[in-house]
Amino acid sequence: MTLFVALGYLALAVGVFATIDPNATRPCWPGAGLAVAALCLSRPRQWPALLAGVFVAGVAAGLSAGVPMGACVGWAISGVVGPLLVVIALRRVTGHAVLQLDSVRRVFVFGAVVVFSGPPVASLLSAMSSFVWLGQPLWPTWPRWMIGDALGILLVAPVIFHASRVRAFGRRPHGAALLTGAAIIPILAFLPTGDAVGNMPYFVTPVLLTAALSGGVAGAAAASLVMAIALNALGTAGYRGSFGGPAGDTDSLLLMQVFVAVQSLTAMLIAGQATALRHAGRHIAHQEDSLHHDTLTGVGNRRALDRALAAARDERRATAGIAVLFLDLDDFKQINDRFGHEAGDAMLRDIADRCAQLVRAGDTVARTGGDEFAVVCPDISQDSAAELRDRLQIELGTVSVGMAWAPSAATNVAALVSRADADMYAVKASRRRELTQMYGAPVSPRA
Repeated sequence: MTLFVALGYLALAVGVFATIDPNATRPCWPGAGLAVAALCLSRPRQWPALLAGVFVAGVAAGLSAGVPMGACVGWAISGVVGPLLVVIALRRVTGHAVLQLDSVRRVFVFGAVVVFSGPPVASLLSAMSSFVWLGQPLWPTWPRWMIGDALGILLVAPVIFHASRVRAFGRRPHGAALLTGAAIIPILAFLPTGDAVGNMPYFVTPVLLTAALSGGVAGAAAASLVMAIALNALGTAGYRGSFGGPAGDTDSLLLMQVFVAVQSLTAMLIAGQATALRHAGRHIAHQEDSLHHDTLTGVGNRRALDRALAAARDERRATAGIAVLFLDLDDFKQINDRFGHEAGDAMLRDIADRCAQLVRAGDTVARTGGDEFAVVCPDISQDSAAELRDRLQIELGTVSVGMAWAPSAATNVAALVSRADADMYAVKASRRRELTQMYGAPVSPRA
C-alpha cells in the first residue's frame, strides 16, 4: 500500500506541476486528499511508512519540476503534516478515521475538520518555504495554499472513501453522462467566445446537484472532482475563462478556488441531506411495516387484519364475495406446558408459514391472539372459500377452522368477523365431540 500511495502522490504532483508553473500556487493539491484517505484507511502503525513515502514522492516531484531543494523539502514536510493533522482531528472529533458522509452533519463536520485542522498549518509551512527559497510574499501565498490543500482533501478523499459507489455510479448510463457533463460544461463555460455564454461558469451547478441527488455523496464527490480537474487543467491553468487572467493574477486564482469550494461543498451537503432523507424514509417504511406484522411469526397482526377488513369493506368492484376464516390451534396450552414455550413458538411459526403458503396471493394472514389466526379473502366465491377452509383444516391438522362468507356489495365486516369466530368455536366443539366418541373419554378443554 505504501508504494501505491507514494506512486499515486508522485503522479498527482507531477501532473499538477505539468499544467501549472511549478513556482506558482496550486489551485488544488490533490495529493493531500490521497494522503488523508490513505491514512484513514490504514492502521496507525502503518502511518510512518506511508508518510515517508509521501515525503519522498513530494521531494521527487518538486525536483523533477526544477524547484530548489530547500523548497521541495519544505513543501514535502507540509504534505506530511497537513494530512496527519486532519486524520488525528477526525479521529478525535468523530471517533472514526473513515467518516461515511451520509448526512448533512457528517459532511459539515468533515468540511470543518479539513478547513480548520491540517491545511492552515501545512499551508503556513509551504508559504514560508516559498518565501525563503522562491522569494514569494508570505501573506498572499498562505491563504491560497491553505484553500488549495483543503480543496484537495475535500475533492479527493470522499471519492476514495466511497470508491465502490463511485465506480457503480460511473458505470450507470446517467452517471457517466453526468460525469462527462461535469468535465465538458465548465470548459465550454470558461472559454472566451465573445459573448456572455462563455462567462457563465454556474452552468455546471445543475450537473453537480443532479449528481448529488442521483448518486449521493459518491456522485457529488466524483462530479466535483471532475469539474475541478477540468477547471484547473484547462481553465485557470491556461489563463482562460471567467477566472482567467494574466500570469500571477492572484485574484482570479482565489475566485476560482472559492467557486470550486462552494460548488463542491454545496453538492455534498445536498447529497448528505438526500441520503439522510432516504434513510429516514426506509426507517419509517420499516417501522410502518413492523406495526402491521407479528414479531414472532412474521405474518400480519391485528392492525393488518383491521386494514385488510377495511380494504375489503371499501372494495365494491369484486363480484364474487368476501370471506373471513378464523383458525385456532387445538390443545396449544398442553404443548406449552409439556414441551416448553420454545416448542410452542416453533409450532406457531410453522402454522403461520404453512398457512401463508396455502392461501391465495391476495389473501391476508394475521395472528390475532396467542394461538389464533385469521385469513381475509377478498373477491372469492362461497365455494372457493369453503374449499380453502377444508384445505387448511386438512393440511394443518391441529387447528379448528371457522368461516363466514358474504357478497361484497352487502358486506357487514363486523358481522362477518363475528360469524367466522362463532363458526370456529362450533367446529372446535364438533371436533371435541368426535374425539370423545372415538376414544370414549372426554378431551381436555380448549386451550
